[in-house]
Amino acid sequence: MKKRVVSLVLAMALILTLFSGCSEDSLNIAYPVAENVRTLDPQYASSSTAQLIAVNCFEGLVAVDETGEIIPAAAESYEKNGLTYRFTLRSGAVWKLSSTAEEGMSGKIPDDFAPAVTAHDFVFAFQRLADPATNAPDAWLFRSISGFPEALAGTASAEQIAVRAESDSVLTITLSYDDPDFLYKLLAPCAMPCNEEFFNACGGRYGLMTMYMLTNGPFYFSRWNTDASFRITKSDTYNGDRAAVPDTVWFYLNDTDVPDMNRKLLEGVYTAGVTANASVNIDALDGDYTATPLTDTLYSLIFNCQSTTAGVKSLRTALLAGLNRSLFETETETMAEVFLPGNLQLPDGVTGNALPVFSESDARASLSAALTELNVSDTEITILCTPAYETVLKNQMQQWQRVLGVSLAVRITAVTENELLRRVLSGDYEAAFYPLRAESDSAASFLASFTSGAADNITGYASAEYDALFTALCDAKTDAERAAAMSNAITHLAENAVYYPIYEKNSYFICQNDISGIIRYNSNVLVYFSQTSRS
Repeated sequence: MKKRVVSLVLAMALILTLFSGCSEDSLNIAYPVAENVRTLDPQYASSSTAQLIAVNCFEGLVAVDETGEIIPAAAESYEKNGLTYRFTLRSGAVWKLSSTAEEGMSGKIPDDFAPAVTAHDFVFAFQRLADPATNAPDAWLFRSISGFPEALAGTASAEQIAVRAESDSVLTITLSYDDPDFLYKLLAPCAMPCNEEFFNACGGRYGLMTMYMLTNGPFYFSRWNTDASFRITKSDTYNGDRAAVPDTVWFYLNDTDVPDMNRKLLEGVYTAGVTANASVNIDALDGDYTATPLTDTLYSLIFNCQSTTAGVKSLRTALLAGLNRSLFETETETMAEVFLPGNLQLPDGVTGNALPVFSESDARASLSAALTELNVSDTEITILCTPAYETVLKNQMQQWQRVLGVSLAVRITAVTENELLRRVLSGDYEAAFYPLRAESDSAASFLASFTSGAADNITGYASAEYDALFTALCDAKTDAERAAAMSNAITHLAENAVYYPIYEKNSYFICQNDISGIIRYNSNVLVYFSQTSRS
């Protein structure tokens, strides 16, 4: 069968066809993931794997269909009156207590524990999200809710946010200003409900083990093989329109062997998945699969801003001002022309997306300032890369030597893909030529990864000024304000030399051909398996 690379461009969503199964009577999906799971608490989870599991095991107020349109989920209907949303919850919805949780929580919850899903569960979830003690990584999404910024800042109680249970079945949420993306933000894992009685019974261990999980979605969490795999299983108590068709979905962890994960995707070991880097040989794709390119990756020179040498801004700017882009041009690589990945949705009017300009005089002046700050006459920095890019970086190294002289020794060290990933994620590097990737098409989410203390901040960049710029982006009330705030945030990252894009690359969503119904909504997290079926 002829190999195909299919580019699916939908306004809001991608519907992906897949194949897997272990018998005629069951459908079991095998899906690789590249991040481990430490907690499955939806409000607190930061890894993409945990969030992917959460959106399939929990059901929020709304969901999306195959065209990317908002559809009812836990809320059977909603209406908007001014700045207030009124959600009416679906009747008969109950929480799923797995046999593992029932046994493990015996004596901590009632013997007949089978609570209904109510508006109070969403109130409690949003109050946890707004509580700064929760340290929820995606709480910034909901700063448009009245009282939310004050709660996050600790100047008001989380109980004062404008999320109210008018009854067991009616929830109201009032915004402080109109947020056109609010309903889509409700798709985020952190907006999933949380049963307060069960949460309290867990004694601080909610989401840390299978027994400390209570879910309300089409699947429930049924197997946690630490550092190996995770399984979700079709729920027998779910009564909504999104009841699961597959019996199980297995998520196989490949965080320590990126090439092996890509090989298994291309050879059909997995039903579907996203390639973990941008160097996969898509021509090796088996004919029973298709590949959807995702323009989500920038091979970039990134810096560990917490390291002694690369932590000095003027040293970083010296390297970037002395970088000659023409040395990186090849017949097989696509040069990055802007500062952000191509899949990101930007408001009209965004500026600041241009790349720094090569300037020998600026490079030398910045190096002089760096040496003064370090109080040394010379210094050195090591740049990690994979063997594929060792030669081109060594050519650039000679350029730096010519421009900057002997005061700065640049060393290029080639390591395997796995070693590069391990060292960058652990912070064991000064600089690296690294596939910087956007996990969704949200520019704000990508920019959030550079805020101080963000769980996915691989550069370790910490700046109160940048944090304030990002907060201004979150609080922007008009398209013009959003464009200006985003431009300011991008310009800040460029001027502070946090990273420098060189190549624009694709990752790929690989899928088999004869199963339909998986919906991927503009994100590697918002991938829904409940409607998957075999053709």
